[in-house]
Amino acid sequence: MSNGQKIDVEGTELYYEYVAMSDSSPTVVFESGYGWALDNWQSIRKEVSTFANVFFMTEKV
Repeated sequence: MSNGQKIDVEGTELYYEYVAMSDSSPTVVFESGYGWALDNWQSIRKEVSTFANVFFMTEKV
């Protein structure tokens, strides 16, 4: 997992990671709901990041 950042949005702490390919690539957003960890996206993360910017977020780390 790459280094991510935390941000507080009106009392809710979110953890996110953004991996940018280029300004012209589309951005795909992955949200880990239901308290799932971002690790659940590991199986497709590398492949998607070859053609798109990827943004991962979760409420839990």
